[in-house]
Amino acid sequence: MKSPMANVSVVIPSLGDRPDWRAAVDSVLESARSCATAAEVILVWQGEELPEVPPGVIVEAIRPVGVSYARNRGAERATAPIVAYIDDDEVVDPTWIGKVVEGLAEVDAAFGPIEPFGEDGRPHCPTDFGETRVFEPDALPWVVGSGGNMAFQRQALAEMGGFDLRTGPGAIGVAGEETDLIWRLLDRPR
Repeated sequence: MKSPMANVSVVIPSLGDRPDWRAAVDSVLESARSCATAAEVILVWQGEELPEVPPGVIVEAIRPVGVSYARNRGAERATAPIVAYIDDDEVVDPTWIGKVVEGLAEVDAAFGPIEPFGEDGRPHCPTDFGETRVFEPDALPWVVGSGGNMAFQRQALAEMGGFDLRTGPGAIGVAGEETDLIWRLLDRPR
């Protein structure tokens, strides 16, 4: 659901080789409808053939050069003041978009839990559904969150320079793109 006055831009990077991206896109659109929040969905596509997408979904086609580049391209294309990210093999809760907007009312970034989907699933990190926490600069980045459920004030993300192209799947660093960004976020002067 693209709107010129979107409150949230949701970026979904995809290599195009998994069919799960459709469920990811549909879940974000449903969350926006459920929360009555104007959102745009940007599918950063690294596949061969362009996919058919629901009306209003933006497809940003790029070469398969890695998730950090894809996330940065999605942020460049975003028009909303908040840029949120999920992975193409995830689905969001119907209340997710509303929680993203609420969570970023007074902070520059928010990271949410990722629950396993299905009986065989394992989370990449432990999930804690307790109270909202604010982390101090000495926090360990992997305790703060992971890249599959994160959102930023677009201005703060731009000021940090986005994701380091040397990190993440598809790059020489292979992983750690969100860890690096969290380190830089925590290390910023307040």
